[in-house]
Amino acid sequence: MTTKNDLETQVKDLTEQLEQAQDRHQKLASALGQMRYRVFEVLDLEPTVRNKIVNEIDTVFKRVL
Repeated sequence: MTTKNDLETQVKDLTEQLEQAQDRHQKLASALGQMRYRVFEVLDLEPTVRNKIVNEIDTVFKRVL
């Protein structure tokens, strides 16, 4: 039989896991955003190459979100 304390512990654990997953998600989104910025602003690339790379980054970004 599951007690109230068991359920509260499970909810606490699940909440912590969710917060950790959200933190990882935010860090990944930030890293992808930084990569996108660097491709546009830092790297000296031909426009077609730059656009292809940014499209690929955007595709990954959309899958993550």
